Amino acid sequence: MQLVVPLTALLGLLAFAGLTKIARPSTGADAVTALLPRRLRPATARHVLRVVGLGEVAIAGTGLASSTRVAGVLVAVAYAGLALIALRIKAVAPDASCGCVGGEAPVSSAHRSATPRSPTSRAGSRSASTAGRACTRAAPATPHSTR
Repeated sequence: MQLVVPLTALLGLLAFAGLTKIARPSTGADAVTALLPRRLRPATARHVLRVVGLGEVAIAGTGLASSTRVAGVLVAVAYAGLALIALRIKAVAPDASCGCVGGEAPVSSAHRSATPRSPTSRAGSRSASTAGRACTRAAPATPHSTR
């Protein structure tokens, strides 16, 4: 029963991040554009972000509807994948906005440390708040422009 709260928090953060990517894909478009081959830029960046957002929401929904073990595996795989993407974005476009929860913050060490070491570790509950703070800390007070 102790694992349910951290897993639910991580799945909730994943769902929230997915929904913000679907609603406002322009916040992470710079990062995705840097990762895409030149011939696919920038027309498909928003579409890629929406698909990633849909995937995050689907993983979160599946995790919430399934057993604790399945949810733990889904959380571990999703956050490990997102951490690898964050490392790649940091390498190719260090100043690009991550767009993970609608903020304009560039990828930082907080993004990489937000990946839980184990789906059953206590670090998972801290990860959700760390990732949320990392992305919203540098968010501007004015509304985002559409690109």
